[in-house]
Amino acid sequence: MKLLNNPGHAAIAASILMLCAIASAQTPIPAGTFPMSAALTPDGKYMLVLSGGATTSPGISVIDLATSKELSRTPVPDAWLGLAMTKAGDKIYVSGGSRATVMEFAFNGGVLTAGRTFPLVPEKDRTAQDFTGDVKLAPDGHLLYVVNIFRDTVVVMNPQSGTILSKIKTGRRPYRILFHPSGQTMYVSSWADGSIGQYDVNSGERLANFRVAPHPLDMLWVDGGLPAGPSSGDRPEVKARIFLAAANTNSVYVLGASESGELTKVETINVALTPLQPLGSTPSALALSPDKKLLYALCSDTNDIAVIDITDSTTDRSLVKGFIPTGAYPTAVAVLPEGRLGILNGHGNSVQLIDAPDDAKLVSDTAEVMAAFRYRDEMRDAPPPPDGNPVHAGGPIKHVIYVVRGGDPSAATSGIENDYMARLGNRFSSDGAPDPANVPPAGYLWNAASQAGLKMRNYGFQVHNLAKPNADGEQVDRVYDPALTASTDMEYRGPDPAYPDTERAKEFASEIGEYAQLGDMPQLLLLRIGLDPQALTIIEDAVKKSRFWNETAMFNVSSQTLLEGGMNAVIQKIEQASVTSPWTKTPATPYDPFSALRTIEIILGLHPMTIFDASAKPLFDAFANTPTPAQ
Repeated sequence: MKLLNNPGHAAIAASILMLCAIASAQTPIPAGTFPMSAALTPDGKYMLVLSGGATTSPGISVIDLATSKELSRTPVPDAWLGLAMTKAGDKIYVSGGSRATVMEFAFNGGVLTAGRTFPLVPEKDRTAQDFTGDVKLAPDGHLLYVVNIFRDTVVVMNPQSGTILSKIKTGRRPYRILFHPSGQTMYVSSWADGSIGQYDVNSGERLANFRVAPHPLDMLWVDGGLPAGPSSGDRPEVKARIFLAAANTNSVYVLGASESGELTKVETINVALTPLQPLGSTPSALALSPDKKLLYALCSDTNDIAVIDITDSTTDRSLVKGFIPTGAYPTAVAVLPEGRLGILNGHGNSVQLIDAPDDAKLVSDTAEVMAAFRYRDEMRDAPPPPDGNPVHAGGPIKHVIYVVRGGDPSAATSGIENDYMARLGNRFSSDGAPDPANVPPAGYLWNAASQAGLKMRNYGFQVHNLAKPNADGEQVDRVYDPALTASTDMEYRGPDPAYPDTERAKEFASEIGEYAQLGDMPQLLLLRIGLDPQALTIIEDAVKKSRFWNETAMFNVSSQTLLEGGMNAVIQKIEQASVTSPWTKTPATPYDPFSALRTIEIILGLHPMTIFDASAKPLFDAFANTPTPAQ
């Protein structure tokens, strides 16, 4: 059975849902925190797994594939993404992450032995901007190419001496390196720019820059032209294909490469689980079957691997055959001997070794994935409220105040923990200027409200504080997101632990009083503040005394912890949500934060941004049909 990327997809998926779900994974093998990369030894006996997406317990696991057990785990000071093995399998090179180093290890008979450490920059000169990412050996094995992600460079290093030979300037936030088989050029995916750059490895010259899609991550080279289909005569002639996983889309992109390596876009493969699914699949890693007929595309946020036939000649596009279930937030997939797959689960801190499914098993696997997937296409539209319920567009609630308290607010305002935050968010503060790669798939709640033409007011989101207030009382000197520039209260100080939350609350209360004098209040008020309960009391008192109270709902989301890795971590990080309004029932109950976000979208007439807010249950039960009179 083939699961087509077209409206027929829905009918097939519906029939699959009737099948009994069958677990496909063997008992997971424990690994270090947030495993990110794997390498298979040339003899097929061992798989090395690098755990390094977090600052806790980074290390290298040696997995014995015959016994499916971890033989050893070697701690390292820090690590992130980069893991390269020599063709002989006798050495590996590992990214040092925030240490801005490459670590060398000898490998023999399942035993890993630490060797030299090569710095990208001298330790005395190292800053937070020096961070080692992907590591690749040139095809001839003579040189190492190492990403310095925040310096937007690839460092060329001699692994014999550790000498740095050159630095190649790339696009912003380089993620993966992929060599042309000739070894004369390389491709580098730009996490922030949505592009692939092609570079001459000798001169460092950028030969081409190909715009693809938001957040391009993993790349895979497949020799040979396109399958001969009905329209093959209209296609560009290509010598090979590059498959690209773009995390801020629901797609894998197929690029045709000419003899010289010049790229053309030839196909987009939809790896969403339903035809109309909003963004949120997060395709992030790729692998190829030994016969080069199947592409395995790993989707981190839907916890699955799409199995794609890339050789079918009966149509003009690749065909998604089905889906394999994984653990929580998978980060990498490796093809192993004897038809097995190795799957790294970032949030589960584990490795799965499974048999690659045949067509019959893939049907049951797909059923399991679909059964575990909360979203259905009918959830894109707001469900009808119960009779008399005030939660609907154009209803009696005219104003929404969204209070986000505590730590990083990105998931609470975007409906997802984006791939940048999942992989790096525990390492860097989000209170400074937003990193250009730290962008959610569909933007933020304020972007959706702006596009819908709603009136907004912003208190503390995406702002840069002045060192001290100026003579006019302004606390902010610039706003990072242009969608918030005109609506930001410049006298409301953004995140600053030295500044009392009560002072922020007083500024907000002052503006609530001004709205009463004007006789008008914005439809959406966005309020970022800390966890001081006294400040929340000031805010609630001001709103309840306002002339707009009977038309207002105030949603409060608290965020206190920052856990690394995927969808489950988002739910734990954003601990709870509550809602206060004359229309709410008492006593107030903690709610799922994404349900609060979905309820806000319904009241304001906005579409859901991702699969997670789309599939969240609206808080109809929290609201009564009649308001409680003001005290």
